[in-house]
Amino acid sequence: MAVTAVFTTLNGPPIKRRTGKGIIRHIREQIELALRFAILSPWYYIFELHDDDKKRHAGEYLNRLETKAGLYRFLRDYNGGLPLPAERSTPAFPTNRASWLAAVSMES
Repeated sequence: MAVTAVFTTLNGPPIKRRTGKGIIRHIREQIELALRFAILSPWYYIFELHDDDKKRHAGEYLNRLETKAGLYRFLRDYNGGLPLPAERSTPAFPTNRASWLAAVSMES
């Protein structure tokens, strides 16, 4: 609830002027979206879910938990039988100095 209060205080008045939606309605919608779709208050404003057309598609948004814990791993493991391109298949943290230097020089 504290996060809802902070983000509504910061973003509510300009959105109210633009859309005509009252602050209490903002809070109610944020709580509903959090309970129904696990979309927290910051993303209510970031994704402009105060717009009713965008809010209708709230269930189609993927949050970090869904992508990090499941979807990315699934896509990595089941890439339709196709190998990953070499530039995308390097480890996130190279294990030896030569690999690290090669990775750093590729970024430059």
